[in-house]
Amino acid sequence: MEVGDEQGYVRIKCKLSNGDIFEFAEYVIIRKSKICVETYTFHWQTADGKLRKRWDNVPHHKDVDTFPNHLHLPEKIVGSPSMTLKKILADVEKTLPINDKDRT
Repeated sequence: MEVGDEQGYVRIKCKLSNGDIFEFAEYVIIRKSKICVETYTFHWQTADGKLRKRWDNVPHHKDVDTFPNHLHLPEKIVGSPSMTLKKILADVEKTLPINDKDRT
């Protein structure tokens, strides 16, 4: 994590309950007293390193209709709305089974 007076960068990597790996990074700046996400990446892979999904806004897929926001899937890259950690975690939660024992 790096934090300045008007900018910050956070990167976190964690293991999910099924062994998958989830990593995210956001670079934010303050504009007119509001926190604005400049760049983001949310990377989700299986325990053995195979890509499940990665959302980001790196401006390298200019042919995607939601440029610069896009979603990497195992076989293709598709458009995606701008994403937030809250939206991504909701998607992960829908995919992974959650047991009561996982909540402790």
